[in-house]
Amino acid sequence: MKSSMSLLAFCLEVVAVPRASEYPLQFTPHRGYLDLMVGAYKNFQTGGGSSVAILILLLILAAPASAQVTSVVKVLSTPNPVVKSPVTFTAGVNWTAVAAPTDTITISDTVTCAAASTPTEASLGTITLGSATSATPGAGTLVVATFPCVGNNLIVATYSGDPNYSPGASQPLLETVLEQFTATNATLSSSQNPSAVGQSVSFTAQLQFSLTNKTYPTGTVTFKDTSTGNVLGTADVQTSGGGLQTVTIASITTTSLAGGSHAVQATYSGNNLYAPSTSQILNQVLSGASSGPPAIQKDGLVTANQFGKFTSIAPGTWIEIYGSNLAANTRPWAGADFHGVNAPVSLDGTSVTIGGQPAFLDYISPGQVNAQVPSNVAPGSQQVIVTTAAGASTAYTVTVNQTQPGLLAPSSFAVGGKPYVAALFPDRAYVLPPGAISGINSRRAKPGDIISVYGIGFGTVTPDIPAGQIVQQRNTLSASMQVSFGDTLAELTYSGLAPQYVGLYQFNVVVPHVAASDAVPLTFTLGGVSGPQTLYIAVEN
Repeated sequence: MKSSMSLLAFCLEVVAVPRASEYPLQFTPHRGYLDLMVGAYKNFQTGGGSSVAILILLLILAAPASAQVTSVVKVLSTPNPVVKSPVTFTAGVNWTAVAAPTDTITISDTVTCAAASTPTEASLGTITLGSATSATPGAGTLVVATFPCVGNNLIVATYSGDPNYSPGASQPLLETVLEQFTATNATLSSSQNPSAVGQSVSFTAQLQFSLTNKTYPTGTVTFKDTSTGNVLGTADVQTSGGGLQTVTIASITTTSLAGGSHAVQATYSGNNLYAPSTSQILNQVLSGASSGPPAIQKDGLVTANQFGKFTSIAPGTWIEIYGSNLAANTRPWAGADFHGVNAPVSLDGTSVTIGGQPAFLDYISPGQVNAQVPSNVAPGSQQVIVTTAAGASTAYTVTVNQTQPGLLAPSSFAVGGKPYVAALFPDRAYVLPPGAISGINSRRAKPGDIISVYGIGFGTVTPDIPAGQIVQQRNTLSASMQVSFGDTLAELTYSGLAPQYVGLYQFNVVVPHVAASDAVPLTFTLGGVSGPQTLYIAVEN
């Protein structure tokens, strides 16, 4: 038989058994103390016990537990790191009592901003436990769209406490907020080109990027046959390498391509740190192709991709035509193709007419032809026809406007999700935030600097220079042209066709006095009509 003293010691030992488990953000209560004690007492009773021991046990069971449970507060975030985009914080209190914690959790941020001597402290918001954002008992979420500034943000979740749980605070969570997306450059290759119908062909996309915050790109790559609009497949990224990274993003294998030419392109989705990018178009040629006439695909005609990619065109502008059997081979124009200062209207048997007038060609391939619209094409609906040795395509109808202006803004110049104009200093450095694009010599412009931007589709000049000619002299744009940095007009020292080029406009711009920013909006008007683009430029004072 056990003594009453040994029973008391046993009961006290049992009372100490239940304790808070530290499973992060899991809020399942333990069995009640009474259940545990009764079970322990029954086990003890099998060995016998005295009435004194029973009395001691009942006294222990009857004692009220008035003290609050010590709170253990946790906070998590996603995504982390992030580029100035919403972050979802999940915070909660581990709970061990019968009732879940109530009241509020406040999410606060401490960060040292650039040029600041002391840290900035700010409340990012409050989670009310039991509310719509608190589906899990004792926990909830808070979506934060903006932070005091970029940098290393220390996030703390502070619980207010309630009658059952003491107040408490989480350990600081480091949330890294970056200024801009890291540029990526996607390229595409084929395992065999040309190939035969039915043969397996692997398309591999690779991505170049600068490693940011010790975090590699994630996301997907979509492979698309732009000739038909068909998606060939999608694959997840796979990372390798170090330093300036080359990542084998994805590789797909297909045997489904029909005979002919297929304009294949790979598009990287981007993620919370890395910007999306699109590869060059790869013309995959499969033997067994029909020798039929060329065909322009649906929605297969746009102005030059890097100058706005508009579906309406204008006299003198450059266009891209996509389809199949557009040419027997692939090549750009060469010096031997020119007749004096006049560009060719035919390359290796491929020619294009717009409104019945011959267009000027600077590139041909089975899947793509680049052409300059003749000067004498009338506004309105006009027909575009591609002709090869195999015949003529079905006419493609396009809208022709007097002007269809667009400034040069390559997709590779997108920084932080914003399209930047391709502006050049006289020393050929680009006007961009320094280091924004890997391998590009760039700096911010200052008020008074003269920079050059380029465009297509801006209309006639004086003296007149028709389409298809290499520009031999300075000239002036016929329509009035204005360029603005934000709301401030800039002075133009030259606006006209660029000397020694065909169909390319040049605008020399004096940078006005505006507030310093890496993302000053740059807009223009032509003949009093606002241009269709809002681009950005970096300016310092």
